[in-house]
Amino acid sequence: MILGDVVKVIREFRPDVIITRFPTTPGITHGHHTASAILALEGVEAAADPRQFREWGAAHQVKRVLWNTSSWFYRDHPKDFEALEVLELNIGKYLPLQGQSVAENAALSRSQHKSQGFGSKGAPGEMMEYLVAIDGQATPDEILAGLELSWSRFEGGKSLDKKVANLVEEFQPMAPWKSVPDLLTLKEDLENLPSSFWRDEKIKEVESLIFDCSGLYAQVLFPSSEVFPGEEINLQIKLSHPSNLAIGLESILLSGQELWAGGPQDLLQNELFTKEVSYQVEADKPFSQPYWLANSHGLGNFEVDDVLNIGKADSDPSFKATAQMKINGTPFSCPVSVLFESSDPVKGLIQKPVYNVPKVEVAPAVEQLIFDGEKLKALSIKLTAKVSTRGYLGVQTPAGWEVIMPKGEIEIGPIPQEVVVRVKAPDSADFSALKFYFEESNGQTYTQYVQRIAYDHIPIQIWMHNASVVVKKINLAVPNRKVAYLQGAGDVIPEALKEVGMPVAELDAQQPSAKVLSGYDVVILGVRALNTLENMPEWSPLLKDFVAKGGTVITQYNTSFRLKDDDFAPYPLKLGRSRVTNEQADVQILSPQHPVLTNYNQISQDDFDGWVQERGLYFPQEWDERYEPILSMHDEGEDALNSSLLVAPYGKGVYVYTSLSFFRELPAGVPGAYRLFMNIIGLEKNQFKGAGK
Repeated sequence: MILGDVVKVIREFRPDVIITRFPTTPGITHGHHTASAILALEGVEAAADPRQFREWGAAHQVKRVLWNTSSWFYRDHPKDFEALEVLELNIGKYLPLQGQSVAENAALSRSQHKSQGFGSKGAPGEMMEYLVAIDGQATPDEILAGLELSWSRFEGGKSLDKKVANLVEEFQPMAPWKSVPDLLTLKEDLENLPSSFWRDEKIKEVESLIFDCSGLYAQVLFPSSEVFPGEEINLQIKLSHPSNLAIGLESILLSGQELWAGGPQDLLQNELFTKEVSYQVEADKPFSQPYWLANSHGLGNFEVDDVLNIGKADSDPSFKATAQMKINGTPFSCPVSVLFESSDPVKGLIQKPVYNVPKVEVAPAVEQLIFDGEKLKALSIKLTAKVSTRGYLGVQTPAGWEVIMPKGEIEIGPIPQEVVVRVKAPDSADFSALKFYFEESNGQTYTQYVQRIAYDHIPIQIWMHNASVVVKKINLAVPNRKVAYLQGAGDVIPEALKEVGMPVAELDAQQPSAKVLSGYDVVILGVRALNTLENMPEWSPLLKDFVAKGGTVITQYNTSFRLKDDDFAPYPLKLGRSRVTNEQADVQILSPQHPVLTNYNQISQDDFDGWVQERGLYFPQEWDERYEPILSMHDEGEDALNSSLLVAPYGKGVYVYTSLSFFRELPAGVPGAYRLFMNIIGLEKNQFKGAGK
């Protein structure tokens, strides 16, 4: 299935050259990185074979596949890198129109990868990258060496060489619209050529140039960034242009519907044309969300209803508009931005896409309820409506479970209303789900809520969640300990611990304090705390002293790159980059009698069933002999990794370093992960008498 997706992208994009970021050799980097390179090579071969994946169109032959290598990949064998025949590429080349080098431009892009802490300042000057062929061919002197890149690559294209050259030569940056008449002629010439991939691509590019050079400003503004199916609203049309071109507006289409048809309407130079129009959102219009998240997904792949979406970086906008117009008498279809605009006293103009969302949202406060002995738990449901409405809150319950619901109609509106229900667990139960819904008085039912992610550096992301709550009973002993949590990059483990009745206090990361620590038995460091907390050098000695005086410190995974403090553990510990990506990988228990496996919950092989996404990541590669490794695991074909859980008594307390992906397992409600994490929290020095192998 994944190979077919790669073939589809290759045949649609039809690249001449593919560059992989990672090698195909296992063990050098993470398994999913390696898989991307392997898929690239296999995809190139399959895409060129007309007998394979016929549903994805005509075969296409990629001319070469290069690997963007570096000395980092050969850090253990530097002489092998020196012996490579590589293509050297200076990415420090200066870009006059941008006023910076390629590398500086790339640093700006990389710095937008904020969730991984990939910020980079960049620098001018020479910077070399290295490419090597991995498809059996010799490494070329240039990336595009020997490739046909002129207009001659498609039938009839060569006849347009002179027109294109004239357009380039006569282009006036201070009056780009002067190129529009010749661009319109070029577009017509292209449309008269035989249909082909490259002809169609060039038509799209010329249309984009016509729009950009004309300076056209075209918008349809919505009154809100979120609307719902069936909603009646008023929209504002805005058009303008700065040129002396004769531009006339004929009509505007919105999502295939005629929004305005009052043309012909002359658009005068540098004058804003505005028009108010009414619009009703289609009653059956699909909700806005990433196409790959619309359905529940299986292991390792997404379920996509419309296969034509596969390979797209994002879903198509829910609302797309075009303006039919004439430029100097020639018909032209102009793209129109569909937006919601507002102004902020500090940020100024704010533009947002327009999303189609449910009229009513039904949002449980948590995604799961875990019962570890309790019979009854309260659950909050937040109800919100775009406009005031009345109805009933309902639930579908699995056999044996009972939900005590409010009786009678509820009136809801834009201000969220909280409804508390009580969930009663049966004496014995397996994994199941409660499915909540809101039914309006007219019979319309709503079963979802909207997840919104908003940051300044990316467009708003939204997707639909079903209003369901996973319920499960697990056999879990919870230690009675005072727990504090020091967040790193951010995770929801504190919420997961509270879900099973363990109070957790979140520490102020900016206020390192021995006095504050003294009020707790256990301190847990969130994922990548050592990578993200600038004041980690202040925290580390306090945490080591906390352990020496009898406390327990649990440090979760960190990367070896950009550690804020190397001296974070009581005994020497060096982090690595190894991971176990297969969540079903076999686990060998190295120290079955160790208290971390026996103190509160008896841990067995069964506790490693049902894990999600991975076992663990960034395992330590070296550790002092005073740490005891508890578990061993590895991906297929790779060496055993014994450092996923390292435990060491220190002074009067206990220090634990774990690379196990508890930050994924606990929010997913994995019973064995909960049981093991409770044991880690429950570790005390007095449990170690006679313990071990």
